[in-house]
Amino acid sequence: MTRREFAFAAVEIPLGDAIPMDAPADELKRIAEASRSARVAIASLWVSAPLSATPLNSPDPEKRAKGVEVMKRAVDIAAEVGCEALLVAPGRPGAGTKMQVGCQDTWDRVSAELRKVVPYAAAKKVCVTPENVWNKFLVSPLEMRAPNRDAS
Repeated sequence: MTRREFAFAAVEIPLGDAIPMDAPADELKRIAEASRSARVAIASLWVSAPLSATPLNSPDPEKRAKGVEVMKRAVDIAAEVGCEALLVAPGRPGAGTKMQVGCQDTWDRVSAELRKVVPYAAAKKVCVTPENVWNKFLVSPLEMRAPNRDAS
């Protein structure tokens, strides 16, 4: 089956599930070839699941450093499969109604850690695309309007 049969031009693939973070180079090459053969682009790779254990907003600097390494590995995978975008929900301030990390701390930490990843990604022609969805970060216009984003 090809994209013509289903009208798909591109797909998003979740890292960690569909493509393991430790996928060998030959498997990544096979995925890239399958994408080209089917004429279905890999529009983005979703890297948020692999970051769940090492979030970029963690109070623990070691976890954040591991998160940066996860992001760099995701960049490598994206480059190898011919994908130009990484979709990432970079920090989750809390679960349920409880906030474990403040919004300003999340902003500051995520910004600092992404500054370590972006030049690496740019060199490999991969765009890091932060997504703000289910993660409870910047949930209202008030939190997005000013440099001081402390809404915690």
